[in-house]
Amino acid sequence: MALAAAASGFLAWIFWLIARSARRQRQGTDTLRQTNENLEAQVDASAADLRDSNARLRSIIDSAVDGIIVIDGHGRIEAFNPGAERLFGYPAPEVMGRNVKMLMPSPYHDEHDGYLDQYLHTGLARIIGTGREVSGRRRDGSTFPLHLSVGEMAVKGERKFTGMLHDLKARAARGDELRSSEARWRSVIDSAVDGIVVIDAHGRIEAFNPAAVRLFGYEEHEVVGRNVNMLMPSPYHEEHDTYLARHLATGVQKIIGTGREGALDLGAYEVMHKPFELHDLEPLLLKAFAASGPSQSSPR
Repeated sequence: MALAAAASGFLAWIFWLIARSARRQRQGTDTLRQTNENLEAQVDASAADLRDSNARLRSIIDSAVDGIIVIDGHGRIEAFNPGAERLFGYPAPEVMGRNVKMLMPSPYHDEHDGYLDQYLHTGLARIIGTGREVSGRRRDGSTFPLHLSVGEMAVKGERKFTGMLHDLKARAARGDELRSSEARWRSVIDSAVDGIVVIDAHGRIEAFNPAAVRLFGYEEHEVVGRNVNMLMPSPYHEEHDTYLARHLATGVQKIIGTGREGALDLGAYEVMHKPFELHDLEPLLLKAFAASGPSQSSPR
């Protein structure tokens, strides 16, 4: 009887151990399952955030007005946004995987690979991290001016380069228009019968036309940069800077936009009470006066 009771107790203990082990295993399995589910939820959330981030980044790149091009360490194009498509006339699929130098005229076309290889081996940068004006070559072979700035990044240990390209064609056209306008303006000023002098807001002479050279006896290079009061006798000489400063500070005009008679020092001669006018060409910045030639003069 005693042996049977002992055997029964031993078996009960064995069953209890087995049951406890099974219970712990179930708890461990449940914990592991919960951990996996939590991990999967975190991965899904991270993946969703990454997709959203990529979508935002792609939206920013695709909506950029300027061209954006990404190349690898061998110069092969990996990204080509719509701005770049508009600049160069190539659809993105046509340039992907090709060397970026296809978008460059000579000498940039011939120098690019050597420059990139030199940078990768020496770290010597000529444009990476900064920017400069270069020329681009469109699909039709025409060239145009652009500003290029290049940044470097690492993706999974691989070096990539991002180029930001801004079309300077409109600015170059404006520059041509300004130069043409300046040439026309210079032609008009130089052909004027009256003397014309342009000064800045500090009274410094910026332009002195041929008629003014004849009137005052100074060559243009002798007066440019000097105060216009050098051309005036007393009391105009002493009063001019004060009058100009008062006009700039208060807007009160005594002669700007109108005219009056005054005296001008012509060097060898002095013309008294001859009409001259002061015209406002560019308010508060650029002033000019035209002085009629001497009809009466007397040597000093």
